[in-house]
Amino acid sequence: WLPGRFNQLLLLRAIKSPRLSWALRQYIGSKLSRDCLASRPTLNMKSLCAASTCRTPTLLILSVTADVAFELMREAELFQDGPHEVHTISCGPSTGQRAQRLLEDGMQRGFWVLLQNCHLAGDWLLTLDHLLESSLSNNGVVVHEGFRLFVTVAPAPVAPLSCTFFAPLPKD
Repeated sequence: WLPGRFNQLLLLRAIKSPRLSWALRQYIGSKLSRDCLASRPTLNMKSLCAASTCRTPTLLILSVTADVAFELMREAELFQDGPHEVHTISCGPSTGQRAQRLLEDGMQRGFWVLLQNCHLAGDWLLTLDHLLESSLSNNGVVVHEGFRLFVTVAPAPVAPLSCTFFAPLPKD
């Protein structure tokens, strides 16, 4: 085993260990102080759901430990006007048509839709962007008041969707 904690960190980085983040926090805490390590922001799904509307989707950028689907399902059960039905789809290269049908059905019937991992949907993201623009921009399209759209994406240097229609973060 390599002598020295810093060398151990280098080895963890070289082998792309999932423990690297934890090891870095431990190392920084031992060299500086635990106060230097900011706590991870927590997801306040209740505030996000309250801020969303039938015409204002919510974009969620994924982190390693986030379980957005679980949090959303729990909040849908407790949300202000009764339990809500949540339909989810994990997006990928060939799921665009199914996701579009789910969205259109949700807009008509008023259930919540969670599109997970949209960054994996590739070319369909342009279609999603156009669908959101045409359906949610108050241009005569009837959208059920109970409809909510939640979209998850991985962090990326360039946004995979235009963020025009997404809800701003609620003020706590």
